[in-house]
Amino acid sequence: MEKQDIARNTYYYVASFVLLMLILFYVSNLVSQVVEILVQPPVSLIRVNYEDAKAQLLWERYGTGGSGSVTPEEVKEFVLQRELQYRKATLRHSYSIASRNAIYLLIMIPVYWHHWKVALSLE
Repeated sequence: MEKQDIARNTYYYVASFVLLMLILFYVSNLVSQVVEILVQPPVSLIRVNYEDAKAQLLWERYGTGGSGSVTPEEVKEFVLQRELQYRKATLRHSYSIASRNAIYLLIMIPVYWHHWKVALSLE
């Protein structure tokens, strides 16, 4: 009978420890995602090569066989629009990850609390 009690105590303490570590992991992920959502870097056009952006804009407007030209202002506006689209997609992804982490926490915290209370009551 005593071996069963030791095994039960060990199970509840180990499960509580593992759940606590998972909770800490998901809390840190949630905080990281919230910071990423709240603090966004300024829109930067530096990382895009002008010639690549111009070629992409020409291809989108005129296709592979078409010929045409675009002004530097059009290329700059094209790059800015692409950067804003990228930022919007990144923000949507961050919201998705943050909500997933919050759901995991809503599930794990009561399970941890139950295991911890049972472990303490078995003493």
